[in-house]
Amino acid sequence: MTVILYRDTHKSWEKMRERCHNSNNENFKNYGARGISVDPRWDDFGKFVEDMGLRPTGMTLDRIDNDGPYTKANCRWATSVEQARNKRNSVLLTYRGQTKHIRHWCEELGINYWTARLRRQKGCSVEEILSTENLPTNPPSGSRLARPINTPAGPFESQSAAAKHFGLTRARVSQLVKRGTNGWGRA
Repeated sequence: MTVILYRDTHKSWEKMRERCHNSNNENFKNYGARGISVDPRWDDFGKFVEDMGLRPTGMTLDRIDNDGPYTKANCRWATSVEQARNKRNSVLLTYRGQTKHIRHWCEELGINYWTARLRRQKGCSVEEILSTENLPTNPPSGSRLARPINTPAGPFESQSAAAKHFGLTRARVSQLVKRGTNGWGRA
């Protein structure tokens, strides 16, 4: 068992170094090219193991701060779920003094993740995004979905209002506005 853990730990160590130091590595653009560095102490595999321990089964090396270096203070062994929630494009929300991934909040509060995402896209506050109450379906004023638009029939207060008037989907209205087709556009 120890041989397998040692081998897996060595693979993680090698891959970390390749991503950060080898410009020919396919992932270099997301690591070394972004300035992600490796603690010089970790040039020695033994020092890496001394700081991190052997890689536990089912876990991979994770940087706590995605913009930070590979160091003892910024690394941990993490599950695939923890890794997925710790990416540059992760949505972190601060609520009740704690910052967590949006999925974590949804699980903790019993909110449908897709409902929370839609509320966020509509420009709702964090309190509204994480509310367990039903909220009005109209987008808040000033949100991307509530901006006035011009149509061949004149101005409308939102894409949704124009879609309803013309019997189109909001997605189709959005396409027409983006393309500026025959009088469609932002007001």
